[in-house]
Amino acid sequence: MRPPVPRSLHLLSAVCLSLCAAAAAQDLGALVGEPKMPPPPPPAKLTDESQQAVLQALQLTPEEIRALKAQAARASQAMAIPPGPPPKPLTSSVPVKLAPGHQPPTLFLASGMVANATFLDSTGAAWPVERWSVSNQSGNDTFLVTQLGVNILSITSPKLFTVGNIAIKFKDLDTPITVTLAQGASRVVDYNKEFQLPGRGPLAKAERATVAVSPEIEPEMYDFLDGIPPSGAQAKQLIGASGTVWFYKKAYYLKTASTLISPGWEKRADASDGTTVYKLTPIPVLVMSDQGRELQARIR
Repeated sequence: MRPPVPRSLHLLSAVCLSLCAAAAAQDLGALVGEPKMPPPPPPAKLTDESQQAVLQALQLTPEEIRALKAQAARASQAMAIPPGPPPKPLTSSVPVKLAPGHQPPTLFLASGMVANATFLDSTGAAWPVERWSVSNQSGNDTFLVTQLGVNILSITSPKLFTVGNIAIKFKDLDTPITVTLAQGASRVVDYNKEFQLPGRGPLAKAERATVAVSPEIEPEMYDFLDGIPPSGAQAKQLIGASGTVWFYKKAYYLKTASTLISPGWEKRADASDGTTVYKLTPIPVLVMSDQGRELQARIR
């Protein structure tokens, strides 16, 4: 006959069983470290009948899908590029004539590009824009106009080809100015076009208070101001001062940032950057002023 088990051993066994049950209930992975995940099973191999069913559902093979995406990318690129050769950008200056019977100026635009119209007075100072009205056919936003400064309007259009106009009211000027807007009508596109209004505006430069540019100023003056001399103009050499000289129709055309003192000039045209074109008689010796310094220049 076995001896009776002490009561202390019964208690010890009960505690061990409780601890084992608690350990079994815990996350063993947290006790011994994270277990390694088994590798994913290999993809099931499709039977011939299954592959035919997939092709019938998708209609296209992976190679055909990649070819379709490449073709769609080429089509999107072709749609984004305007037809024909890319337009040629141009920065120019044109006079604006207010007298009846004169053709209004034109601003040439291209699809996806912005054209800036800058308005100046006869002294080259900004002429502030008060308001404008732009044509929009069929109620759509044919032309989008944004005012970038007191005298600068930025104009663009999403259309490929369209024609309209914009009427602009200027401060202290009773007569509005109308500019024709031609989209896709020319290979030359106006990036920035300066429109020089006749007379002195409210912001006219004081140092040029006595200068008045005739509204009948010849268009060639603005060709020289843009650095694009007309056909037949002969380039001359200016020595002793900064500038460019052309001989055209028995007259000198001097483009410079300095001030011409002598001889007296016949006509002049000014740009907003301080550049001036003088028309003068063919005299080889000039007296000019550059930032207060008197210069002796020669043309040959």
